[in-house]
Amino acid sequence: MAAAGESSFALAWATVASAASRGIIAQFLRPALPWPLRVDGARPVLSFGARSSVLYLTGALGTRSPDLILGKLLNLAAVGFYSRAASLSDQFRTLISGAIGSVFFPAFARIRDRGEPLGPAYLRVCAGYSAVIWPGMAGLALAADPLVRILYGEAWMRTAPLLTMISLTEIMLIALPLVSDLPILLGRLNRLLAFNIADTVLSIALLAFGCLWGLEGAAASRLVYGTLWLGLYARFIHGLVRFDVRALLHIYARSAAATLAAIAPLTLCYLFWTPPAQLGFALLLATTIAGVAAWLATLFLLRHPALDDLLGLASSLPFARTVANRLQAAR
Repeated sequence: MAAAGESSFALAWATVASAASRGIIAQFLRPALPWPLRVDGARPVLSFGARSSVLYLTGALGTRSPDLILGKLLNLAAVGFYSRAASLSDQFRTLISGAIGSVFFPAFARIRDRGEPLGPAYLRVCAGYSAVIWPGMAGLALAADPLVRILYGEAWMRTAPLLTMISLTEIMLIALPLVSDLPILLGRLNRLLAFNIADTVLSIALLAFGCLWGLEGAAASRLVYGTLWLGLYARFIHGLVRFDVRALLHIYARSAAATLAAIAPLTLCYLFWTPPAQLGFALLLATTIAGVAAWLATLFLLRHPALDDLLGLASSLPFARTVANRLQAAR
């Protein structure tokens, strides 16, 4: 439909077609409703479903409202620049961590059912996320200028500073993973709703206030929001899983060191070789490869808690198995 010139309607109709296909396939796999129909036990299902709907509605308001607020308080061009920066940051984060997030809920459910403490497992998740996503988002923030120029061209360069601020915000938002999954798992949905509503109000209010300073002010408000978000959820999540605060701070320190090592080659390139406005794809790729090597060496030297998981993951890949096994043996 896009090739036929349907523009944005191509995506809209494709979404409708996808939903219809799912319904048809589901009906084909189970062509008849269960019989006889029963409604006993429906009350807890409906109660949970209603509260979950409110939770996802408030979450959607927080994530989807920026376009409406920017369009109302600024202009449509601001919406385009901000949305492009936010979508690039989201895609990058999803590329790094999107595939692994879905396994955590059943994994923590098994830990809970066995009566084991959740704190050590949560620290392991925090270690993995911060060790991988922090360097990625910091690199995206630092490379925003050449990356936007290479991907989108000069017409979109106003997106670059927005991408930097939004990517740095993601570092804070990923510092405490599973803020929705764990309260649901542990039966704290009502408290989660209260926190989520406060979170959404905070996000919208700060974004609207930031618009007083234009588009850059709106993006800068995300940094303030990320800081306050950490303060809002840190005590709540700690009360649920009882993780060791000192151990978490040690993990953060090692992840921060690995992050600095990862962005060091690009930083040095900016300072002593080529400014961001003149950095081409080949040099960006070379500094990225050097950053990955420095990041991996730092994880190894600091004995980062996520290193075993990363090497175990790499050992399952045929092209990386030999290197991963050698690093595990050396460790």
